[in-house]
Amino acid sequence: MELKGKTALITGASKGLGKEIALRFASEGCNLILNSRGKDSLERVAEECKRMCIFCETFAGDITENRTIDSLSEISKRKGLDILFNNAGMIIIQPSEKNTDKEMRDIFALNVLAHINLTQKLIPLLKERGEAQIVNIISNSGLEGRPNMSLYCSTKFALRGYTDSLRKEVNKHGIKVLGVYPGGIRTNLFDEIKDYNMSGFMDPKEVAQIIVDACKLSKGASVDDIVVNRTNK
Repeated sequence: MELKGKTALITGASKGLGKEIALRFASEGCNLILNSRGKDSLERVAEECKRMCIFCETFAGDITENRTIDSLSEISKRKGLDILFNNAGMIIIQPSEKNTDKEMRDIFALNVLAHINLTQKLIPLLKERGEAQIVNIISNSGLEGRPNMSLYCSTKFALRGYTDSLRKEVNKHGIKVLGVYPGGIRTNLFDEIKDYNMSGFMDPKEVAQIIVDACKLSKGASVDDIVVNRTNK
């Protein structure tokens, strides 16, 4: 896909990988609709992007809430939409017996249900484009179980299943579906986890470039999955 002039919606766009994806897309001349919960940090990213693209619209809100999904859908209808980038997420690291009911509900609401709800809302719009893409950031925790990460891995396995199934449904409509399975990336995902060791984690700029390059393939070629692992484990 030629990215110049196309429009991408990115969730979790204020920091980390989402921010770097936004900046990479903007540098390619792609217009943007950016979402995250943090309004101030989101606006700072938007200001950087506006120097490189025609328009960059923001909506600060929680994508687990219907009002946010409805607002992003309305913006997408007004601006047109070519690429949906499901990136927002959270992580919980602790022994499984310590997981609370609230934590279970919260992590599935954000890591799984929010992405499914937003995608389902926007599929009709993407079908109209004739050529479109959906990119789901899943994590390599969706490929194998990890100790003390039972909830996180469960959500990523669920998103993996949704991604693989969705690909088979929408391919006939000219919509590519890319599942991305990165290993450890230096992002804010781990900010609330005390003393978490991120030494050897990957640079989000490098991972973002790999993803953007995959999005630039012609209509006749598709990358279904990208697994990016850090070499220092």
